[in-house]
Amino acid sequence: MESFEMFARKQVMPDEKILWKGSPVISKIFSKQDIYLIPLSIVWSLMFLLPLSSLIIVAKTGEIANDFLRIFLIFLLISFIVQNFYVFIGRFIAKRFTKRNLIYIITDMRIIIVKQNWKLSSRHSTSLDIKTISAESFTYDRNGIGTIIFGEASWVQEIFLNSGLEFLGFTPQVTAFFDIRECEHVFKIYKEAKYQRENPTDLL
Repeated sequence: MESFEMFARKQVMPDEKILWKGSPVISKIFSKQDIYLIPLSIVWSLMFLLPLSSLIIVAKTGEIANDFLRIFLIFLLISFIVQNFYVFIGRFIAKRFTKRNLIYIITDMRIIIVKQNWKLSSRHSTSLDIKTISAESFTYDRNGIGTIIFGEASWVQEIFLNSGLEFLGFTPQVTAFFDIRECEHVFKIYKEAKYQRENPTDLL
């Protein structure tokens, strides 16, 4: 099988020119969303754990004789443990792996995102013509590591953006470059490419 890097290069058409190529910073674990996602997760966990604990105690004392109810309580407890493991630990592991298998590309015509799955057996790419992007935004931290969003994100999407919990957004995923170095510089490269794409006569 060809390398992931080679596969990514093949997504660029012969008449395109690569202006920038990079990947997310793997060492950046937390995002700004975690400022409120972690406290909310703790509150939600406590709200669920307290009544569940009471029911388990009642079940152990024998006040709940129905075997089905006991099995149901065990199922709830296991679900609670699994969900909380993912929320507090698993999603950060998932994010780290996802970052290892992402390549971002800006050409003079498109932005391209290349991904491969956890088995390293399936690869695919998505792209947007720069001319069709109606809005964009970017944010970065004091180290210059940041995120560029291509298009508009709803408030629901923004809550779960780059959190490892994107699937809870119940809306289509946004197209974005997450946690890239020199974010402001990359954004300028994109804006220049977009200007040239929309105003080809300026190249003459």
